[in-house]
Amino acid sequence: MTNILISDTTTNIYASKSIAVQLPRGGIRNGLNLKTNKNLLGQKVKIKGTLTPNLGIAGVINTSKYILADGTTGESTISTVFSETFATNLGSFTQTNVSGAQVWAWASGFGAKMSGFTSVSNANEDWLYSQFIDLTNRSSAAMSFEHVINKGAVANMRTEQTLWISTDNGANWNQLSIPVYPAGTTWTYVNSGEIALDAYAGKSIKIAFKYVCTSASSATWEIKNFLIYN
Repeated sequence: MTNILISDTTTNIYASKSIAVQLPRGGIRNGLNLKTNKNLLGQKVKIKGTLTPNLGIAGVINTSKYILADGTTGESTISTVFSETFATNLGSFTQTNVSGAQVWAWASGFGAKMSGFTSVSNANEDWLYSQFIDLTNRSSAAMSFEHVINKGAVANMRTEQTLWISTDNGANWNQLSIPVYPAGTTWTYVNSGEIALDAYAGKSIKIAFKYVCTSASSATWEIKNFLIYN
């Protein structure tokens, strides 16, 4: 358990004195969200989760339980809809090469990996597609994953390493925003943050990671612990 002081953004925030806590939808977010629990401002809370950088500073992800000073507790109530760790292979994901000689592949310890670099940078466009993911009986859903990007142009990450969704077997794709990108200059994995899929509840979807690079710059993108939940 990690002791945390519940605060908001109206006070001075110092990264060296702050910790970013991931609050998954369900019981934990409902119990600690200051929007609906204003009386918690300034109180101490114990958080159970995984200590890891989050939002560029020290953080806690995979939050599973909290305990307030008065003994009130809450636990994660999310249920897994689909998961792929990429621990041993690409699992149910399929790579498709549009251009360039390099392709998505599995790398031991690193998960799904794509880079256009060999001895030089090579222009590429490559997609990594999920299988059909059934949300037809769901009224809400969300997604997260862990990723790292390095050895490319940091300014290009949000246009060259992107996330997409399709509801018609890939005939059309809509881009999804990734809330948290890595620093782009280290091999430190970060959690993507929660990506809401509520607009796609009641449908069957496919998710795709799209990688693009040029002969001038070719980043490495590694992805693991992909999860869809509600």
